[in-house]
Amino acid sequence: IFTAVTLVGHLMFSIAAASGDLAWAAAGRAIFGMGESTVSVVQGALCAQWFRSKEQIALAIGLTEMSHNIANWLGKVSIEVGLAWGGWEMTLWFGVLLCALSFAVAVGYFVFERAAEETAVASSDLIATKSRYRLRDLAGARELSALFWLFCLLHFVVSNVEHLFDAVSTDFIKQKWGIKWTSAAWLSSLNYSLPILLSPFVGYLLDVSSHRVPIAAAGCGLMTAGHFILGFLPWSPVAGLLVLSVAESVLPTILRASVPLVVPHGVSGVAFGVYDVAENFGKVVGNPLVGYFKDKTHNYVLDEQIFVAMSALGILCCLAIAVVDARGSNVLGARAGDYDVAALPDAEKPEAVVTDSDLRLLTDPDDEREDEDQ
Repeated sequence: IFTAVTLVGHLMFSIAAASGDLAWAAAGRAIFGMGESTVSVVQGALCAQWFRSKEQIALAIGLTEMSHNIANWLGKVSIEVGLAWGGWEMTLWFGVLLCALSFAVAVGYFVFERAAEETAVASSDLIATKSRYRLRDLAGARELSALFWLFCLLHFVVSNVEHLFDAVSTDFIKQKWGIKWTSAAWLSSLNYSLPILLSPFVGYLLDVSSHRVPIAAAGCGLMTAGHFILGFLPWSPVAGLLVLSVAESVLPTILRASVPLVVPHGVSGVAFGVYDVAENFGKVVGNPLVGYFKDKTHNYVLDEQIFVAMSALGILCCLAIAVVDARGSNVLGARAGDYDVAALPDAEKPEAVVTDSDLRLLTDPDDEREDEDQ
């Protein structure tokens, strides 16, 4: 449904932009936003449902982040694609093509999931139980722990540094280094190059690691260094962008993959929705401010100072998360599948965590025959 909304919104925007109708173009972007932001929520919740019990949640999130970064990279270079096809309008139709592809994949996933749900073993193994929470419980929002809200604050800081910089990176590079717009667009896509390759690998490492928070703090440190290099040193933009690309290979994956570990199983969708609200609130408030500061100062120095400060704040958020987790369940200090569910606070306790060995024990016919003999 939401990929269809995204397709309709971008199609409306493309037609309106080509005809010069500002009102319909704005309406199309609003519709596109309703679909696009919700798709990321659904994507995270589906990963939590399918892979939470199989100890592969970070790998699954890493693969979704890889596709997300491929899309971001395509968005950066689509200017050149559109010009090669005949004009800037072709860039918009290239976007329509990508939205149509996403809709087709969503339809394929729907068919696949329906088939899986009809199989009893697959349903027990992969699909999480439905939420037991109702509207009077704020759809489970009351069950979100203090640890989750600290993660939400960290996500707010990190994601908005990434997205706000991404919105102005091409113009920033063009202005500071005096290069052509198309070349600046290609350069600004460099910070997505390593995440495309590394996000799944990072996800795999997180699934077998007990150092999630230190890794996140290191990622925030790299983000701080990257923006310091870009904003205040005369080096080539390639250096700062590559440092940012390492940070962006780590942070989105670890932040999203940590959500199912710190919330009850039935409220993963609500938790990812709150994540998205925090991210989009920052975009709504931050984008006009970034433009305002640039208009006032005629450069991006103040904006880069803010990005450095926000990235450093992310390090402090990581320290707070480490302290709270160490004093509580220590769920982030355990490898995937190794944390003690019984020791979790009620707000962090999932409805069920079923491992592959549990399922084999429950479904092995030989074990059933032995029980009958006994």
